[in-house]
Amino acid sequence: MKQIENIYAEIQQVAEAMLHKGWAERNAGNFSLRIDPDLAATLPEFTETKTIYDKKDKDLANEHISLLISHSGAKCRDIAKNATQQCGLLESKGGKLTYLSHAAADPSSEFLCHLAIHRYISHTNPQIKVVLHTHPTHLIAFSHKYQHLAKYKMNKFLTGIMPELNVFIPKDIGTVKFLPPGSLELAKETIGELKEHDIVIWQKHGCLAVAETLWDAFDLIDIADKAAQIALYL
Repeated sequence: MKQIENIYAEIQQVAEAMLHKGWAERNAGNFSLRIDPDLAATLPEFTETKTIYDKKDKDLANEHISLLISHSGAKCRDIAKNATQQCGLLESKGGKLTYLSHAAADPSSEFLCHLAIHRYISHTNPQIKVVLHTHPTHLIAFSHKYQHLAKYKMNKFLTGIMPELNVFIPKDIGTVKFLPPGSLELAKETIGELKEHDIVIWQKHGCLAVAETLWDAFDLIDIADKAAQIALYL
């Protein structure tokens, strides 16, 4: 139980940090952690199970993946107080998707994006267990103001402003044009960027980072957002 308790504690701490950063207005942002089936079995018992399979999920549900993922509509201020009540277990197995939760909740509206990304990274970079999406104010504003910049020029501009980016984000920052939130199209384009980067700006929407822990993902976004903040001051 110790490991699960530590995971829930980290979720609450990161949710609190996102809240104080102003990255989590109302129910903005979501996260998922891929966990081993044996670890999933040690989670506190859930009260509700929903089958959420439909045709568009079919290909994604063929592999056995277990994700601890935030509820649809979950607010960071509530997650920070009690993570066990604000996230559930999304199980992909045998062509079927189920969500185990409390209070008959649904998974994050962007669960298909999370599931597709986890399926990709579980094969290509299995030590990466976390997907974190949030709405950093400065990165969003930067993506509006500098949307004309090609990715290479954007990264050169930001590292010129804040040289530490080369140390803390050595693989640079990816970008995806604005696409419908939660769509498989957004997932596909993001996966394309994750082949080269660990952090991706979703134009006019927010940012997504992948890492071994939630804190590592948070730090990637925090550093990128600081560089964008400085750029907006110029």
